[in-house]
Amino acid sequence: MFSLCTRVENIIIDMDSFDDSYLENQVFAQLLHDLGVKYNLLLLGTEKDRFIETEIIQANISEFSAFLKDFKIIPMYSIVLTSSMKRIEEAHKLNLSTILIFESDEIDDFNQIDHKHLPDKILDIGTTRKLLLDNVLHGNFNELSVQQTGGTGYVFPIGEIHHQLFSNFKANLMYAGRYFVYDDPRSYIHCLSTMILRLKKFKPYAVEALAYCLHTDIKLTLKSFEDINLITVVPSKPEQENHLDLLLNHTKLDQFRSIIDTNLLFTVRDYGKQKQAGSFTERAINVLDAFDSRKNISGHVLLIDDILTSGSTAMECAKVLYNRGAEKVTILPLAIMQSSSNAPSHGKIKDQFDEEYRLNFKNKDGSPFWVASDGEFLEYNEGKKLYLKQNSYEDYQYDEIPC
Repeated sequence: MFSLCTRVENIIIDMDSFDDSYLENQVFAQLLHDLGVKYNLLLLGTEKDRFIETEIIQANISEFSAFLKDFKIIPMYSIVLTSSMKRIEEAHKLNLSTILIFESDEIDDFNQIDHKHLPDKILDIGTTRKLLLDNVLHGNFNELSVQQTGGTGYVFPIGEIHHQLFSNFKANLMYAGRYFVYDDPRSYIHCLSTMILRLKKFKPYAVEALAYCLHTDIKLTLKSFEDINLITVVPSKPEQENHLDLLLNHTKLDQFRSIIDTNLLFTVRDYGKQKQAGSFTERAINVLDAFDSRKNISGHVLLIDDILTSGSTAMECAKVLYNRGAEKVTILPLAIMQSSSNAPSHGKIKDQFDEEYRLNFKNKDGSPFWVASDGEFLEYNEGKKLYLKQNSYEDYQYDEIPC
């Protein structure tokens, strides 16, 4: 799902990020040719002769702000294709939608993926073609599912995450969805971010929706790691009910019941809120030695979390699992927290009485819709289109675009 893409008009190719293996690939060359027929194709690079069939605009993609001004490019009508995580971060500063081109034989490079600035989609060349030329929906599963858009979802391994204090402890990290904080322009229309907050309030529709997501997440994770023999969960604070237990104990996960143990880990001491702890290192100190296991274990453990931010809490749990006998740990969060965009702020949509619409979900089936405080309603897609249209930068002053 492209959170802030009103419609696709411009495809921006970061040519400098693609090595010769791409440029000599006829499938890649054909993709660029066909994209140029359907869209306004813009090839950016610093080497003129890297791809002789199409003119390359002499610009470094890290200079996006100058490029947008010079070519009057509307960010919400544009998608960047790159194989560089650094360029993903640069694009996100301006709310440009992104596709990370990532071939399966590059598995050794998974650790180059920065989980704080995840692209909208991680696709190979063939799937990028299906998405942009054949209109096949494809993206991270939890976002597609909660928005109820259908399509083909994935759960993607994005390398290893390390303990902030003890670097010898590491775990695999899975990408099934993103979470955006309130002041991020993407948060307002992002169903998964809102649904997880409703799960924390134990809303039944959120339990149903996210139990379905977790069932599929686990199935897809087992395709990447077939040796998982135990599934457990990050524990709640003392004397608090764990909303994640509701998911793992749901009937939708009965297929994995024989290897699920929600009581394995427990909290041995209370600790302050992680978001108030400070830096990632301070977060790790905040939860240091806060957890323990009720028994010794072995093998490969899949650890379920709701929102992974620094990973400090999950990795402290992973440390306990390793100390109790685990040979490998994989962390599967419902969503991974994204660093806030520093793009211009966006105005919320309002009804005829100037009342702000809020994203909500139907109790019956968890489907998203909009409601204003006076009871005015909008279908989800209608409200999303209004939000994107009024913030599409069509009348934007390009000298105000942040550098």
